[in-house]
Amino acid sequence: MIANLPPSDRAGLSAKELTENIDYAFLARESTKWGKNVSWSDFLHYVLPHRVSQEKATSWRKLFFNELIPLVAECESMEEAVLAVNRWCFSKTGFKSTQRWDQNPLMTINRGWGRCEEAVILTVCALRSVGIPERQAMVPAWQHSNDNHTWTEVQVDGKWHYI
Repeated sequence: MIANLPPSDRAGLSAKELTENIDYAFLARESTKWGKNVSWSDFLHYVLPHRVSQEKATSWRKLFFNELIPLVAECESMEEAVLAVNRWCFSKTGFKSTQRWDQNPLMTINRGWGRCEEAVILTVCALRSVGIPERQAMVPAWQHSNDNHTWTEVQVDGKWHYI
């Protein structure tokens, strides 16, 4: 894993931060009804990563796991858990344009707002914290304007859906 980190993360992340991320990713895999149904490849690519985009790396997984595991513990399906996590994310933040660089998920919660990419970063991290595979999807540039957009896609029972 260390060999595949971006150089800035190799230099900036401590072993403790990286180990905590890995430990809680595996804890989510073991603690949820759906965790072991996620393929090993999907776990490695869509659950384990410590960062979503170009936001500053931060230790979010333990905090999110501790807050969200009780919320999803009674969910009967992965789909039900996705909806619960999505509602939690939107209770924490709203939309507002921010600076050019992406906020990490803790900063978005602390500020109470973020752009679409920051909402995606928050949602992706929250879903990862409970072992649900997800990914960022985007339109890098609209043909009709000088703008872009991004959203979250989530894998439920092996099929991708946008939220």
